[in-house]
Amino acid sequence: MMFTIRLSFLITLFAGLFTSVSGQTAAVEKWTRIDLGKNEVSIAVPPGFLVDADKRANGKLFRVIAAVNGVSMDIALEKNTNVRIDLISPLQSEQGSAFKIDKIQGKVISTSDPKQNFSQRMYLAAGDRFYTIKIEAPSANSADLTRFLYSILVNGKPLFKRLATRDFPEESVAASDLTTSAEVSEAFARKFDKNTLKPIFKKASEFVPLPDPPHNIAPPILVDRPYPRPSGIPSRNMMEANVVVTYLANGQIGDVVVYSDGDKSFATACADATHKIKFVPARNGNKNVDYVHVEHYSVMLTAVPVAGPVIIR
Repeated sequence: MMFTIRLSFLITLFAGLFTSVSGQTAAVEKWTRIDLGKNEVSIAVPPGFLVDADKRANGKLFRVIAAVNGVSMDIALEKNTNVRIDLISPLQSEQGSAFKIDKIQGKVISTSDPKQNFSQRMYLAAGDRFYTIKIEAPSANSADLTRFLYSILVNGKPLFKRLATRDFPEESVAASDLTTSAEVSEAFARKFDKNTLKPIFKKASEFVPLPDPPHNIAPPILVDRPYPRPSGIPSRNMMEANVVVTYLANGQIGDVVVYSDGDKSFATACADATHKIKFVPARNGNKNVDYVHVEHYSVMLTAVPVAGPVIIR
């Protein structure tokens, strides 16, 4: 049975989204549809997207990152990964559900609080190929969010149920025909200075959410975000940390403040992982700028015999 996500606000929005006041269809921007390979998964992204087409040590084969009007899209393909979809769990403020399309196993995890910004992660496993799709938007009522969600095809079938039909201008390309963007190559090539790592550790109760950033600032694009690898056996079944990070305009990590009630090994591992993040700096127009953001890390120890703690992706 085909998986359908029944989000009434999306369906209603989609039906009349691109009609102008006069009743005429408004002009819409041409996006690029990317087939990630084997016709298993394809998505459409807006102009200006970045590509990482180089094979990475962690098994990542391809990644595309895009943003438009505050909506960010992050799609990755990995191979020979040991990630199991049944071990990917939602956090307390999230809800998740599993699905299957033909032979492709999947799970979708969304925020359950309608007052929060829209956030959703999708995972699909097809043999030894593993897909991750992450979407964030300042509001669920976003034309670009709707367009991206409805662009996702799995085995040629829409992932989201469509109660209205709308053809968008697209140009198609295969992932195998794309090369790594210069900005991504430059981010991976940057070396970090170990001597600058001087994190501050605080209690989880002291964390205060950051104010929303200005809309005219394009946030940094993380091209490599290592997971914390605490040494020894975690002291708790579940440990979380909010890490306030300053992403400098020169591509280096600045101040790092870790808020966590986990053990010292976990907090230190979060700081180390944060310091190794590779990123394309935030932009204000054509200028790189500093940017402060919160990275959330979670580690869960399960009763399932696996190699080390389970990282909640």
